[in-house]
Amino acid sequence: MYGYKKLLEVLAVLVVVTPLFIAAPLCAKPWGIVATQPDYFDNGDNESIHVIDLGQTPPVVYGPFLSGQLTAGDGPGVFDIALFKNGKRALISTFGDSRVHLVDLKNPTNPVLLGSLDLPFFAEDIAITKNGKLALVTDGGGSPVVAFIDLKTFTLINVVVFDGLNANAVDIAGNNIAIFTDYSQGLIFYGKINRTRNGFEYLRTVALCDDGQYDNATDCMGELGWPVNVTVSPNGRTVLAANSSFRGTIFAFELTKNGDLIPGDPFMLTGLPGENQSIAFQNNSTAYVTVQRRPLGIPDAAAVNGQTGTSDTEPGELQDQLCRINILGPGRTQYVTARYTLLSYSTSQLYGVDTLAIQGKNALVSNSSLSVGDPFEYPYYNYVAYIDLLTGVLTPIELNNYGVAAGVAIQP
Repeated sequence: MYGYKKLLEVLAVLVVVTPLFIAAPLCAKPWGIVATQPDYFDNGDNESIHVIDLGQTPPVVYGPFLSGQLTAGDGPGVFDIALFKNGKRALISTFGDSRVHLVDLKNPTNPVLLGSLDLPFFAEDIAITKNGKLALVTDGGGSPVVAFIDLKTFTLINVVVFDGLNANAVDIAGNNIAIFTDYSQGLIFYGKINRTRNGFEYLRTVALCDDGQYDNATDCMGELGWPVNVTVSPNGRTVLAANSSFRGTIFAFELTKNGDLIPGDPFMLTGLPGENQSIAFQNNSTAYVTVQRRPLGIPDAAAVNGQTGTSDTEPGELQDQLCRINILGPGRTQYVTARYTLLSYSTSQLYGVDTLAIQGKNALVSNSSLSVGDPFEYPYYNYVAYIDLLTGVLTPIELNNYGVAAGVAIQP
C-alpha cells in the first residue's frame, strides 16, 4: 500500500512538471540582441532592435522591434545594450535623445518597452554591477558626468560631475570598482562605488603613456593613448582598454584585490593590425578585440567604402578584424596573431559601445562606427557577423531593415 501511494505521488509530480519542460525551449536558446539605426530608405525616427535566434542553423532574425518608441528626434539613435536579470531585461541607450530605455526580453520574439529615463547628457555607454542592482551611464559627447540608475525601481539616483575628468566609457568590476576612459586627456580613472550607490569613495587616475607610472597626462614624455572603451575580465583581475592612438596597441592593467589599478605586463600590448574599439572576454584566459585596419595613408572614408581614393590599399584589404588576446595572469597579456576577418569597414570608433559579444565559443560582431556610407557603397552595414571561434567560420546575418547595426549582446 505504501509503494502504491508513493507511485501516485511520483505520477502527480510528473503531471505537474512536464508542461514546464514543454514551454521551456523558447527561452533556452542563445539570442542575439542588436541595436539598429534608422532604415536608410526611411526618413522617420525608426531606431529599433532586432533579435536573432542563434540556436538555429542558419540563425533566424526577428524584428525590427520598438520602432518609433525609442527616439523622437534627429541625430544618432540607439547605441549600447546592457543585459541583466540573466538576460531577461536590457538597458538600451539612445544618444540623440539623451535617454536610457528599459526593455523586457523574457520572450525574445516580443520585446516590450517598460519605461524610459531622460538624462541631462548624451547617453552612450552603459555598465551594470554584477548583482544587477545599479547601472552607470556615460556621455558619448565627452562631458564630465556619469548617471547612477537604480535598476530595481528604474529611477535616476544621481548624476555625478567629475572635477577635471571626462567620462567617455565605463565598466564595473565585481568589487564595485568603476573604471572610466577619458579620451581627450589620455587617461583611465577609477573609483569604488559608495554604499549609498550615488557616488564614489575615491577616484584615482592613470595616464596612458610610457610605463603608466604617471597620474597626470601633462607629466608624460611621449605620445598619449586615446582610450575609447574599457572592459573587465569575469574574475575582475584584468582590465583592457581599447585605443585609437598608438596604432595597433591596447592598454592592459591588473586590478588588485585592494582595488588598485596598476599597469599590466606589458602595459602597452602592441602588434595588433590597427586601431581598436570593442573588447570582450571569452573567459578569464582569453579575450577578443575588434580592430579597424585603416591605413595611415587613407585621407577619408571614401577609400574605405570602395570609392576612388589616394590610398593604394584595396578596399578588400581594409575589412575589420577580430583578434585574440591571451591572458596569462592578472594584467599579463599576450597578443595572438590568429585573427578573423569581419564584414565591416569601420572608419572610426564609438565610445564604450559594445559592438562585440561572446558566449561560449561564438562571437557576435557589428560595426565599430556608424560611418559606413550608404547601401550602394557598403553592402554589409546592416549585417552582423556570427563567428565560431574554434573553426573561424563566419555566418553573415542580415537584419530586416536597412539600418546600421551598432551595439550587440547575447542573451544566454
